Amino acid sequence: MEQRYVIGIGAQKAGTTWLGDYFSRHPEVLMSPIKELHFFDVKYRPDLCRGFDGRFLNAFKTLEIEHPAPNTAKGIRLGALKDRVNMNGDILEYQDYFIKRANSEKIFCEITPEYSLLDTMGYEAIKSLSGDVKIIFLMRNPVDRFWSALRMWNKKKPNLDVVKEIDDFLINPQFVERTDYQKTIEKIYQVFEPSNILVEFYENLFLPESLKRICDFSGISYVDPDFGKKVHEGVQKEIDPEIKIKILTKFGPLYEWVQQKYGDALPESWGSDLNFYKTLSK
Repeated sequence: MEQRYVIGIGAQKAGTTWLGDYFSRHPEVLMSPIKELHFFDVKYRPDLCRGFDGRFLNAFKTLEIEHPAPNTAKGIRLGALKDRVNMNGDILEYQDYFIKRANSEKIFCEITPEYSLLDTMGYEAIKSLSGDVKIIFLMRNPVDRFWSALRMWNKKKPNLDVVKEIDDFLINPQFVERTDYQKTIEKIYQVFEPSNILVEFYENLFLPESLKRICDFSGISYVDPDFGKKVHEGVQKEIDPEIKIKILTKFGPLYEWVQQKYGDALPESWGSDLNFYKTLSK
């Protein structure tokens, strides 16, 4: 039987790490030991996704020095890093990465948020993995996602004043395209059948009914998660009202598009910000 792939394509800062952790503990899922393989984005969006191959190589060399035992967590990661470094853009090597680790799992899975940046050619490449490839896309309130991404970037560059530089960030494709859910969703629907696409809201991700939908969609049984577990949770920082207005003004049309497409499924926080945007537009 041909293997089913379930590929998470983002969005960044929208619960993908939590979902990846859930899948990694699920007995019916072969979750990549490296949650984000960055295979398709490096190949099909090098303009925005350079450098990941070098990071994998550096991580491999650093861990190799320790000579971890193969059956330990570090040893498993070292083997995964070695295989990732050797892929060289060959989709057969990507497939072999999973096949060599497979036992009796029902699905192969990896989640790379940067896949939300792909063009149709990139999605066609993902679709070619097998005859049964399913796509999961998580989207978060655009203001919250954008602000969370800025805080993550600020943590890497503490001397940068993201508040003063907000206008530059709002035209920077590295940040803007990751919030362009409409573009991502329209492109995946050009390539995949609707039955092979699941779009969920981050705000609803931690509800049993949402996770059951994800499991049903993926073709695996539902296993109770630890909804209280936080994975890579950032330090909460209140957004400056003026910054929120700028971000909301930028992405206001996106709120309207999502409401039109998903209607009553729109989470409460989205609806509140959409109403606020409408008052700003008057």
